[in-house]
Amino acid sequence: MSRKHGRKHDQNKPNKDEPSGIEGNLDCHTPAANTDAPHSEPVHTQSQGQKEPTPMIKRPDWVAIFTAFLAFFALASTIVVALQLRDSHRNFVVDERAWLSLESDNRPELQEGQTVTSVLHVANTGKTPASNIVLHIALENLRSGESPRLKYDIPHWAYTSGMQWPNGRQDFTTTMFVHQANGFVVLTPEMHADLVSGKSYLALYGKASYFDIFGKQHWVQLCRYYLYEPGTYNAEECSNYNSVDTE
Repeated sequence: MSRKHGRKHDQNKPNKDEPSGIEGNLDCHTPAANTDAPHSEPVHTQSQGQKEPTPMIKRPDWVAIFTAFLAFFALASTIVVALQLRDSHRNFVVDERAWLSLESDNRPELQEGQTVTSVLHVANTGKTPASNIVLHIALENLRSGESPRLKYDIPHWAYTSGMQWPNGRQDFTTTMFVHQANGFVVLTPEMHADLVSGKSYLALYGKASYFDIFGKQHWVQLCRYYLYEPGTYNAEECSNYNSVDTE
């Protein structure tokens, strides 16, 4: 009896290598908790319980806006003042500078066997002197259908003058040259007859350049045509030649 009991006792004796009690049951029969599994349900429940933050309404920075407005106003005022000063200076220069004018009021006299001459008047109508004056004058005998050359590549008169005072006037005489020659034109009977019959006419034109007291160069030009018989003449370009700089 005791022998059987001993065997039974050996069978029920726990193994030293096998964990006993609750420890052994947990390791063998209870699945381990997965710590990497997402806790979707609790997080979802928590997110539903939170309220979204109320958006903040940014108020305008009135100080910055006012400062920008003042800067823009100051810039605009500076530009306006600069333009006014520029215009004021320009008006002062235009009002004070020298103004030369050219004029010819006498028709050349026609005398057979004599040269044909005319006079050009140069006057300073400005308030200050004109200096370094250069004047070119030409006198042409043209057929009624011809226009003046209005160029100074033919024999002509050239004058220089150092100074022209305000309200001063100088008279410059010009004599008609023979084209492509250095001699003067002597009025022949045929030329005289063509002029008085309207087949031809005379044209006087000139151009002057000069400097004002501010160191700026200016110019003025003039063309006058002289008729000795009413008729049709191609003198439109002569009329359009009259001009002066305005700056």
